[in-house]
Amino acid sequence: MPGAGVRQVQVQMLISLIQNEKSAFVSVNQRPFCLSLLFVLFLGACALSTPPPTATAIPTLTAIATFTGFPVTAIPSPTATEEPFNGVIKFPFLNADAGNFQLQTGETITFTWEGAPAGAERYEFVIYPHDGSQPVILATDTDPSDGVAIQFAVTSGLAAELRGTAYFSDGTILRTRFNPSIYSAE
Repeated sequence: MPGAGVRQVQVQMLISLIQNEKSAFVSVNQRPFCLSLLFVLFLGACALSTPPPTATAIPTLTAIATFTGFPVTAIPSPTATEEPFNGVIKFPFLNADAGNFQLQTGETITFTWEGAPAGAERYEFVIYPHDGSQPVILATDTDPSDGVAIQFAVTSGLAAELRGTAYFSDGTILRTRFNPSIYSAE
């Protein structure tokens, strides 16, 4: 490699100059400078003696094994499987906020179960009072041909959750998933 021999001679000369304290060229004060220069020349010589990298072809990958995934173990759910969406009960109200609906005391309103599951023998509309007392069946619709709906006279002091339940002849029971809280003034 051209230049490598010249660098080697220069490095050897600097080493001998540093070792010889009586040299006219290198004083004691210049030793740190010479050591630094020697190090730089040494790195340069190393760089010149190292051949430049050459381009090589990228090896192609060959599959040795196929990943089949981790074993899956079914873990039983601590709760029942979520029921499908079974429609919503719609009705007129005065005010609403976050699932809470204020009804007009003394007014007769219609609760309509839109999207009710088809084919049930009967559809019940039930309120579950917030005070923990027993649920009250408001009415049952056994003829859904005109829609699943009931009439309800709003009483004063009402505070309950409204739910719909569909009963089928094969024993299947489907319920509404969104159950609004309904209230009325005293």
